[in-house]
Parts: sequence; structure tokens; C-alpha cells
Amino acid sequence: DSQTCKQLFVGEPKKLGLPDIFVTKILISNDDNSLVGFYGGGIVKFKKPDKSIDRKSLKTNLNKDRKIFFVAQNDFPKLPSPIKPPTIEELKLMQTQLDKLQTPLPKIYAEYYGEDWKTQGDWMGRAFRDWAIMCAAVSPFDQHISHSDRHYTTYDFIGPNHNGNDVIRRWIHWMKSDDRRVLWNPFLGYRRQAEWCDHGETYPLSQDGPDLWYMLEIKHEGTFRVGMYFFNKDGHDGNNRLRDYILEIYPSPNEWTTNMTPNQSINEWRKFSRQAESQVLKMPPLAKGRVRDFWGGVHKYFVVSGVGTYYVKVDRNYSFNTILSAVMVDRLYGEPTWYEQNGVPIINPIRYDPPPLPESFDNRESRQVMLLWKSLDNCYNKKSNIEKQRKARIATYVAASHNAELGENEKQLAYSIKWRLNQWDNSQRKKCYETMQRAWQHFYDTNEGLRESIESHKKRFSKILQERTR
Repeated sequence: DSQTCKQLFVGEPKKLGLPDIFVTKILISNDDNSLVGFYGGGIVKFKKPDKSIDRKSLKTNLNKDRKIFFVAQNDFPKLPSPIKPPTIEELKLMQTQLDKLQTPLPKIYAEYYGEDWKTQGDWMGRAFRDWAIMCAAVSPFDQHISHSDRHYTTYDFIGPNHNGNDVIRRWIHWMKSDDRRVLWNPFLGYRRQAEWCDHGETYPLSQDGPDLWYMLEIKHEGTFRVGMYFFNKDGHDGNNRLRDYILEIYPSPNEWTTNMTPNQSINEWRKFSRQAESQVLKMPPLAKGRVRDFWGGVHKYFVVSGVGTYYVKVDRNYSFNTILSAVMVDRLYGEPTWYEQNGVPIINPIRYDPPPLPESFDNRESRQVMLLWKSLDNCYNKKSNIEKQRKARIATYVAASHNAELGENEKQLAYSIKWRLNQWDNSQRKKCYETMQRAWQHFYDTNEGLRESIESHKKRFSKILQERTR
């Protein structure tokens, strides 16, 4: 068990080539070998001892014979061969299943949509295109990235199970970073690691809460993707590894809206928090998800159907504390607003749009891939579509990649689908970074107030440095 593994490695992890003793997974096999997963340490294979040993003699036996357990990273089975492309009949069957979806989504609806581990901090235009909050990016304030707040509004608060004067903490941990897991900030022209925090580190691990909450009001008809970005930036150290959250989305109780929230008084927010949680938790959540082992940074997605107000809970789940770096909303289906035609907020008029999808093909498979992709885009407002989305989209990518050498349109189709599924390669990373740099330069050149502020800060810090070096 996990405790036994920890006993084995007391004082010994470095000698055995292990970075840590934090065990997250154990797979017991029927042969003489077992696999143990470590947080950030990969998978290690252990050979069973030739004779059984009890716990009392475990450490003694280990000291006598260091070879009882060994690391063997070179004899794992080979990776499976690439997935076979779906046949045209299989693609048509998926198309038929989508065509049968006729029931519209309920007016108040949410469902877990999936996750994205590859995009990380390169989110502008990829994980987000419409409206977002960068949590605590200019602490003690957040930064809104949008053309307008007319269609979405949020209010954040912590759950009621907290000390009387406690509030959401807005931390900036890294003022400037080159770490790709850190979100790019279009206002600054570089990455900055910041987050909301429920201040849970000051409470016992056994305490329920405080938890992070936010209200999200959607004021425009359509189907939307709500995203949240989590990055456990210090998750390889001490209790920071103990972050494992439950995500829940609830309908608003009693037709509450963001216009009915209290003023900035801490006592009033505590009363509101207590009332909101007690009312919301009387209902089952519309959708649930989970966040764990997110040192690599992960975008978590839900689909919701507006118009309506939703309560989103990031449950501390007895973790060290609860942190969140960004909230974002993008339209999946429905009449676009005037603002959405202007491209990604802040970086426009520099465009960072998905590569166009070709319209004509010489082979049937590519035509069917294109038809299926369009059907997937057009069924987001239908009940039971989410369970089919990911499988079908991966099938289109595999089929398009298989046919990519048949012609220029086929090559473009494969590339465009790959881009839209956020299956990154080095050339895409480079283009993304170059585009963000050009967008920042345009933002700087056309914003006189920003230039004056930056130059003022440069002079101020230059003066401070000169005085310190005297």
C-alpha cells in the first residue's frame, strides 16, 4: 500500500533515482512486478522480493540488500501502434447519430465538457476568444479581457465556513515569467502568475471549506463554453501537492442575479455567502468535474445554456487551499454579438483566428470529414450532443491526418482540425508567440496612457535602483 511504499523510501529516494516519495498510484500485477506512480516522478517498476518480509523487518532487509527493489525504465512494453483511421461507413454512422439529435437543451443547463492539458498559458485565441477574467492579475484587482461586459457578469466570494473577516485572497506569485504554463497577459505583453485563493492554507486540512465560489450571469441567448484554468505552480513542495478539487455548477436559486449581490461590506458578503450556499446546496448540481495533479496546468470546460445565472463552486475538498487563475466564457452556438466579430479582445486588430476549413475535396472521405465536423458545430444546442462531441472530433482528426497527403485541400483540412483541437506543435507555438508580441506592440503603440504609465514606472524604478546602489 501507499504507506508501505513511503516506509521503503525513507531517506532513500535519491539513491533509488526517485525525485520524491509522494505515491499517487499503485498497480499490483499478477507477475513479479508492480508499477508505482509518483507525483511528478513518472512510473517506476518494482520487483517483488524473493521472499516475503513483514513490516517490522522491512527496513532491516532493505538495508541488508539494496537490490530487493530496483528501478527499470527501459523494459516497459512498446507504445501501441497509431490508431487506425475510421472508415467512411463509420464516419457516416456518426453523422447519422448526430442528425437524430432533435431535442433542444433546457433553458438552464450545464454539463462537463472536458479538459485541455496542452494549451497551458498560450490561451489567447485558443482556449479563449470572447470574455475572460484573469484572476488577481493586477492584485488586488482582476483584469477583464473582453470587448464589453454587457453579455457576461461575475461576482466571486468564498464559502461561509471561514473566519469572520476573511475574504478571497488575490495573489501575484510571479510578476513576470517565461514559463509556458503561466497565462499570457495581453495587457502586459508577458506572462504573470496570479490567482484567486480561498485562504485555505490558514485552516485545518480537515475543515470543510472555505471553497471558492463565483456567480456567472449570461445575458445573451445561446450555448456557451465556460472554462477555468488551474495551475499548481508550486505543487512539488510540501502541502502544496495536496490540491484536489471538486467542480460543481448550480442553477441560481430564487431567480437571483448579479444585480442582487451585496455591497463591499465584509459582514454583508459573509451573510450573502451563507445564504447562497445554503440555498444552492439544496439542489443537485447541474454538472460536476474534478481537478487534480495539475502541476502541468489544465483548462477545465463546461457547457451551459443561457440566458441565466449560474453558481460555480470550486470545492476545496480538504486540500491545502483552493486556487484559480482564470475564468472564461465563449460562444459555441447561437447568434454572435456585434463584439464577437472584432476578433479576440485586446489583441485586435491583430487577428489570431483558426485556419480556414476547405470547402471542396476530390475524395469521399475528406468530404465526409468536413460534413461531420460542421454537424458537430451545429448540434451544440441539442440534448445528448456532448457525449458524442469528443469521440467524433478525434475521429475526424485521425481521418483527415490519414488523407493529408492526397492534396493541398486535404492537407489544409488536417491542419485546421489539428489547430481547432489544440493539438500543438512547435511551429504553432512559435506563430502564437509572434502574434501575441505583434498584438502587444500594437496595443502599446496606440495607447498613449499605457505608454506614459510604463515610462513613468521605468523612471521611478530606475531612481530607486540608483538610490540603492549608492
